[in-house]
Amino acid sequence: MIMKTLHTIYNNFAKRNLARLLTIFIILFTLSIVHANATKVTDKVYTFGSSSTPTGWSVGSSNAHASGYLKLSANDYLEMTVEDIFAEGEILSSNTIKVEVSCGTFGTWSNPKSVSCSVELRTSNGEVLTTNNATFSNLNNSESTYRTAIEVNKPNDPAKIAYLRITFSNFNSTSSGTLRVKNVRLNYETSTAAPCDNKVTIEKGTESNGTFTLDNVGEQETCDGLTITVTPNADDHYSVASVTATTPTTGEDPIVTDNGNGTWSVVYAENSTGNSTINVTFAEDPKATITLSEAGATTSVTGNYVGDQYTLPSSDATCDDKEFVGWSTEQISTATDNPTATIYEAGASVTLAENNDFYAVFATKGEPEGTTSENVTRTYTFSSYSQGTQYASNEEHILDDDVTIWTTNCHFTTQLRIYSNGYVISNELPGRIVSIGMNAGNKADNVLIYGSTDGESWTEVGYITTQTTYKDYTLAFGDNTTYTYFKLDVEGSN
Repeated sequence: MIMKTLHTIYNNFAKRNLARLLTIFIILFTLSIVHANATKVTDKVYTFGSSSTPTGWSVGSSNAHASGYLKLSANDYLEMTVEDIFAEGEILSSNTIKVEVSCGTFGTWSNPKSVSCSVELRTSNGEVLTTNNATFSNLNNSESTYRTAIEVNKPNDPAKIAYLRITFSNFNSTSSGTLRVKNVRLNYETSTAAPCDNKVTIEKGTESNGTFTLDNVGEQETCDGLTITVTPNADDHYSVASVTATTPTTGEDPIVTDNGNGTWSVVYAENSTGNSTINVTFAEDPKATITLSEAGATTSVTGNYVGDQYTLPSSDATCDDKEFVGWSTEQISTATDNPTATIYEAGASVTLAENNDFYAVFATKGEPEGTTSENVTRTYTFSSYSQGTQYASNEEHILDDDVTIWTTNCHFTTQLRIYSNGYVISNELPGRIVSIGMNAGNKADNVLIYGSTDGESWTEVGYITTQTTYKDYTLAFGDNTTYTYFKLDVEGSN
């Protein structure tokens, strides 16, 4: 008896407390769900008809208020911004926003009395994300009657919603007929995301041979991923060698991308945590080696870089009582060694390659000095010439007395446009080509550059890779080339 009584008391106690524990568990569990993804259903009616529109609404185009309703003409619209639709931190979670309008006719209408109504969810720049419409048929003069409900689907990215627009059009009325709107009813569900606890602390690495900036540093949320924009600024004669980011404590390696506009993006995976340091390494540009050989003496010139302009010096050296007359890239000491050799006078400017050897050339006074040369730079701005025909073949454009070009799949506008499979060929220039430069852009294409001595056989000298933004580019032909024609050929679709 005693044991049975104790057993019964135990069971009753256990059952009562189990129920309480279960109730407590369910309450805590439910609260946990709300904290993670709180939802709210809104079913709100906005009434028009006073001297001003309801809070949050604006009316586009001509409109007039009357007692108890709002008069609208064809193509008038109502708008409400997202700040007035959703509370701060809320985002649309239901599959649709349901819109109902109570409206009626005023003035002269033809039968059947009808009007078209469209509802749009738009971005801040006016892009329509989603839309739906309905025709309100058999209208009457009762502005209190709700018409066909219109449901607009939730866009793929509801965070882009900036405002809701309701437009009325296709009035089956005379010019004096208007639509009377009394109520707009909105029904939708929103959710509030839980605070993001996953964060990465972004740190900036040390700077050397240049500087760089990060658009965000310190603790950053990563629940939806994270992108940091890096903007490097290299010192003179340095360029970006690499942009790197260390892997945070949790999460995948950050992905670094060259944006092609002077910035880099560092993308962190969703829910990454810990610290990450972003570094930019700057590498020195290639240096140019200059060797001056004068009557057996050799001088090395340092401190210059590939692509720099170098002014050739004068020389007081003599050779077998002959005078210094200039410099040659050919290994000769007197002009008679090679009468056709190009000789650069002292003071001439040359574009430096990686290795540059110059030999002093001497001649007796009155003796032929070979072919002396002085660099001449000519610039052609294509907006100065008559516009050509798009995609034209064999168009001739005379740029000056010396330079004429023929185009295929090209035309002149304010620029010289070269399309896919298009090219430009020059006539014979009055001297060998030392370098060619251009201000080019529009797409990331390769402009192949060829040289020729006869205008028929072509040798590729190099190429320039253009970017979407217009920039200045230069390609050196080299001091040993004898090309007097050039050809531009595009790889890609400019």
